[in-house]
Amino acid sequence: PRRVHLPAALGWLKGEERLVLAALQAVKQMGVPETAEAVAALLSSSSESVVGRAVDALTGLPGMKAARILLQGAGRQAAQSAPEEPVVEYCI
Repeated sequence: PRRVHLPAALGWLKGEERLVLAALQAVKQMGVPETAEAVAALLSSSSESVVGRAVDALTGLPGMKAARILLQGAGRQAAQSAPEEPVVEYCI
């Protein structure tokens, strides 16, 4: 994909699932760091395929912004899935 097609690819990120998946692949291949936020918006998608492709696209983008988004998302996910601390009762 050529960078001249970036606006179209970003527009497809809001389309039907098959277009979103193709657009994510194109955005990753273009390697434009400024697209990280547009891709990050798809991390909350109800489609596991879209979320997986968005993570893949973010790992392929250069720059710290994409890496920061991935690390923040991993931190939130770990906090949500962390088990609650057990309640310890003492009998005297």
